[in-house]
Amino acid sequence: MSLSKSAGKHRSLVFYNRVFLYFIVFFLILAGVKANANEISADNIIIDSVVIENGNIFDLSQPENSGILYRLANKFHIVTKKSIIERELLIREGDRFSREIADETERNLRALPYLWNARLSLDKSDEGDNILRVETSDRWTLAGGPSMSRVSGQTIYQIGFEELNFLGYGQHLTFDYFIREYKEDYATASFLERRLLGSRYQIYGYYNDDPEVGLKSVSLTRPLYSLNSRFGYGISFTDIDRQDKYHLSGIEVANNQYAGQVFSLSSTYRFGTYNSKVSFGAGYSYRDINIHDRRILPGITVSFPSDSLCHGLSASLGITNLRYIKTRHINNFSKIEDFAISTGAGVGFGWIYDASSGDRMYRTVSFSVSHSAHYKSSLLFFSFSRGCWFDGETDFRKTFSVSIKYYNNGMDWLTPSIFGLYAEDDRRDGRLGLNLGENSGIRGFPEYHAQGERLARLNVENRIFTGLSLLTTEFGLVQFVDLGNVWRKGEEPRFKDILWSVGLGLRIGTDRVSNAELVRIDLAYAGNIKEWQISFGVGQYLL
Repeated sequence: MSLSKSAGKHRSLVFYNRVFLYFIVFFLILAGVKANANEISADNIIIDSVVIENGNIFDLSQPENSGILYRLANKFHIVTKKSIIERELLIREGDRFSREIADETERNLRALPYLWNARLSLDKSDEGDNILRVETSDRWTLAGGPSMSRVSGQTIYQIGFEELNFLGYGQHLTFDYFIREYKEDYATASFLERRLLGSRYQIYGYYNDDPEVGLKSVSLTRPLYSLNSRFGYGISFTDIDRQDKYHLSGIEVANNQYAGQVFSLSSTYRFGTYNSKVSFGAGYSYRDINIHDRRILPGITVSFPSDSLCHGLSASLGITNLRYIKTRHINNFSKIEDFAISTGAGVGFGWIYDASSGDRMYRTVSFSVSHSAHYKSSLLFFSFSRGCWFDGETDFRKTFSVSIKYYNNGMDWLTPSIFGLYAEDDRRDGRLGLNLGENSGIRGFPEYHAQGERLARLNVENRIFTGLSLLTTEFGLVQFVDLGNVWRKGEEPRFKDILWSVGLGLRIGTDRVSNAELVRIDLAYAGNIKEWQISFGVGQYLL
């Protein structure tokens, strides 16, 4: 046997041993999940009728909502149609009432971007009938006009509109035009219909001509709408025409044009108890990608990607045990926040073939584990993942990551938050896939300030809820410290290379009267480069 064949056989043996180990861990977790599985409880109460009370934004019968601005908001807002709420109900007239399914329905309704809150309760009529009462309240869903944001030292002007609930029918429409201080202007548009013609099919279209994104896509899916859903599938088509940029110490040193089309099919089947699921997934993709207009600065070496015309097959197996909690003062102000407390694991496999010759190009294998816990006022989220792209004796890419998130909202006015990440990304072509900067967890620095194959990052935020409000707008503060380092494989990380920044931020809660649930403004001091930078945008910087 030749040396190359022997090495290839050894590599295959290592691959199958690796997969076998993953399955051992996977099914040990499965055994633990199944041991703790709880069947859904159902009361012997039959629902005789359903009453939907689709409220406006504000309840004007409450004294605090008696002002003219509240009345004007209600007057000009189109209330969500009862039929749109009814189609999301998981229990209906004639069904047995279940508190678990009622709670899930509440979560699904609250997750809709046009609803502020939802509550399901079981009442008795004067005649003794069991009435399922569904109460919802809307949020303001139309936004538009000019706005401005500032990230990584660049001011971006934006004009456009967004409607989350078109005419009360739950459709999502957006259009925006962006004017950038240092980069090309661009436009985006999107359309989402969650229940196409009242069915369980969802259609989504997206357009973005940002030179660095360059994306047009359309998809038709049948999502898993509830924990009792078993089968979901989808089809999508994406046209890509973007520019890839390569940075060295925050400076762009090369770029190329990346253009082509991607077609994909996906499906998921799952079974199990209400809280514990085993899922199987399968997918197919076709990619036709062309790399052209390669440009590079003199004296710089960069490994550009290659053209690809290929078919891809994928398969996955996953297990999950989950429950949900309701809480506040994590990422938002007074709005109820639903969090999944889960334990799970997943294994994925992929095979990529050249579309012209039919030869296999490479295989992929991935494994992930996640766990979250809730104890009193503490929330902890942990995740681990490992991936490998290889063929025979050649590893093309290997990734590894571990992340931790921790919140404690035991005090009404303060939520300490900690975010930790360690990641590895080894690529055979030498490309540096990990970076640190304003766009990747270290405020105050330029985008792509530092690159490498190993990354460690720690962020600490104290989120302060002041209790101050003006009409429906709430105000809070954030004090933060960001630390991180990125280095090459084989190097020892050096203490003096650690990037750090400190700062203060303002948080403005507008989730009931604006499409932006929260507006942030951060002032950061980047210690290594001794510069102050202000940035602002939508949502918490870290979630």
